[in-house]
Amino acid sequence: MTPAHEKALAGFGLSIPQPATVFNLLAKFDPKRLTTTDRFMKAVNEKLLFGIPTVAFHKAPLSEDAVLIREAAPHMRRMVRAMLEHGRRYDGGENFNRAVILGLQLLAAEANRSS
Repeated sequence: MTPAHEKALAGFGLSIPQPATVFNLLAKFDPKRLTTTDRFMKAVNEKLLFGIPTVAFHKAPLSEDAVLIREAAPHMRRMVRAMLEHGRRYDGGENFNRAVILGLQLLAAEANRSS
């Protein structure tokens, strides 16, 4: 880890020795930083704070566990909203696609529960 990496993490209140959950990471995601020119800050914001939580949240609707889905749903909705509102400023595409899939998974899980 370089000093630039440490600085990028510190800019979000994170450090390597400090553990964080996907909920903690997502809470620190800032859509305003989608256009930053600092490549380390951009990577932390897009990959660590948004991309990594999508991986965990994809598992919630697939689990078919109603409690887990209910707990993850507000976060999944926030991610979908963030990409709908700010996705044009995101130039990678991967997180936009993941957010769309999260939304579809959540809709399907909620439709299955109500049927």
